[in-house]
Amino acid sequence: MRIRFKTLGVSVGVVALFLSGCGTNTSGSNSNTSNTKGPITWWVPSPDPTPGTLAGAAKAFTKQTGIVVNVESVPWSTYLTKITTAITSGQGPDVMEIGNTWAASLAESGGLVPWTSAMFQDIGGENKFLKTSMSVTGVPGQPPISVPFLGQTWLLEYNKQLFREANISSPPTTWSAFYADAKKLTNPAKGVWGVAAPIGAPTADGTWDWILFRQEGGNYYNSAGNPNLTSAADVQTLTTYIKWVYPDRIIDPALVSDSTGTQDTTEFERGQAAMLFTQDPQQAVTDPSKYGIGLIPLPSPIPPGGTSIMSHVAGENLAIFKNSKHMAADLEFVKFLTSPQEQETINKAMFELPVTTAGLNTPYFQTPAEKTFGEILDNHAAPAPTEPSSNDLGTGIGNATVSLFRDDISAQGITSQQVKSSLSSVQQTVIASGN
Repeated sequence: MRIRFKTLGVSVGVVALFLSGCGTNTSGSNSNTSNTKGPITWWVPSPDPTPGTLAGAAKAFTKQTGIVVNVESVPWSTYLTKITTAITSGQGPDVMEIGNTWAASLAESGGLVPWTSAMFQDIGGENKFLKTSMSVTGVPGQPPISVPFLGQTWLLEYNKQLFREANISSPPTTWSAFYADAKKLTNPAKGVWGVAAPIGAPTADGTWDWILFRQEGGNYYNSAGNPNLTSAADVQTLTTYIKWVYPDRIIDPALVSDSTGTQDTTEFERGQAAMLFTQDPQQAVTDPSKYGIGLIPLPSPIPPGGTSIMSHVAGENLAIFKNSKHMAADLEFVKFLTSPQEQETINKAMFELPVTTAGLNTPYFQTPAEKTFGEILDNHAAPAPTEPSSNDLGTGIGNATVSLFRDDISAQGITSQQVKSSLSSVQQTVIASGN
């Protein structure tokens, strides 16, 4: 099974690299459409969760239009570096898939084509995309430099058999119900826990903390855009999360040792956890008789300043390299990839979500599990922070959260003052860095 966390932000160092090369980045012109039939080059990150899916889409496009697409796969670990190198050198693909949380920082590079109303008309209009997915396509308030392609969110999966054995009829929708159910489902003596989550993965914790903070009226930043991690809401929310291990005992303490964020899924698949917080609904999609999907729980009532956010807007976008000489072919390809049929075909195979209204309404995505998954993206997801320090802040909070879990395990308990001190340290470090 794949685990691919969609995380918050791109570091300011990456933006600096882009800006340092802007003198040569934009020497090309997107008005150069002399070769409308390509061939075009498409960069995609690897590994492909379901090998052959994206290459198959390219072949189908070629068969339909006669435009050849050369697909080049680049490992996620080096993908952003390859993009920055292409932008600074002016030598890159025609179309590239990007993590949507990169869009704001990539917009500063000048190396990707800003989308105009005419370009959107060529692919079927901007309104065909989900508003949530369109919110992470560039710098807010400026023309987007990408369009949505694949969607994903956090969700709750649950084991139907374990729920039946505990006389629980449906997944919890509030945190109070979640705690009660998780307690009821936990039996450490039998090696069964109420919930599993990637608590040892800093990247996942950094995103998850932000979601929980927003629900409870907290945030990573104040209204002036400055780091603000020590509010009562932030401290209490993170303290509650840490206490899932001790004293709540609803999650396996061993998971804090797993920095890859894969062991939680393994526990869930083995029936060692009744619930799983994840961004990957593969179990519930492939085996709906055994697994189900629920919404992320919310506070009840939602406190002042809180929201019904259940996820950041996760996923991938499509961008056009500014030096491309095949603009007409590029737009035709983007139109194809975001058509209802291809959105259904590709996202079905990759266990992700269509990012267009028409795609989300295709037959496959009408099953109970997929409709719940889509509801979160469409109605309960929000764009991640885009402040220049968001990557450093998210990384710091993620690492601090893992350390707090370890402290909690060591002492079998932790105080809110320890949590506040840890958050304050992260905040001071980011402020001192000048980001």
